[in-house]
Amino acid sequence: MQADGTPSRLGFVPWIGNWYHIGWIWTFGGDYFDPVAFRPTLDRKENVNALEWEAEYAMLYGTKAALTGLGFNDDSLGNEKVSMMATHDGVFSGILKNNPDMMLDGGAMPHPEGGSNGAWSGGFAWSVPVGAKNTKAAARFIEFFSRTENQIVYGTLCSRIPANTRALREIASLYRPESFASRVNPVSLTFSRFFGYMQYRFMICRLQ
Repeated sequence: MQADGTPSRLGFVPWIGNWYHIGWIWTFGGDYFDPVAFRPTLDRKENVNALEWEAEYAMLYGTKAALTGLGFNDDSLGNEKVSMMATHDGVFSGILKNNPDMMLDGGAMPHPEGGSNGAWSGGFAWSVPVGAKNTKAAARFIEFFSRTENQIVYGTLCSRIPANTRALREIASLYRPESFASRVNPVSLTFSRFFGYMQYRFMICRLQ
């Protein structure tokens, strides 16, 4: 703590990183969308429990705005202002690039009794939308970008895990074996979910 009572270093802040509230409601066993009724379910008990749990940190340490003003942000793990962070593998590998001697490890997200989801795996995809012009050129670009040598460059520069398995093997050699394993192993705990959020957002936009 600083002389004025404000924190200079914290163990963990749930809204710093890449987990977000959607990650926490899954962790608490909730969900945000009913694919059968096709409607949001944000007022589920588990969702409220997750939000109340996050609010406990705000009451203890200060709100997001207050902590941001003290320098707590998504870079706080790398600059050692927080000890733990729920975030994506790009941050993990980026920190090790800038500070290779930093003692850093990762693993599955713990959850309370009745909760689930030790990890969630997202990513980026190249696609050609229906009705797009120059579809053949777009397809050639996707094929070019997906080549092993280009995925190696992308994975190295952007600190991302490539989908190309041959490139993945090359990228793995850039990191300490134990640190790379801790990035990849939690992926086995993921499972598919109905991603109705985008359809719901689209529906709202159409209504507006």
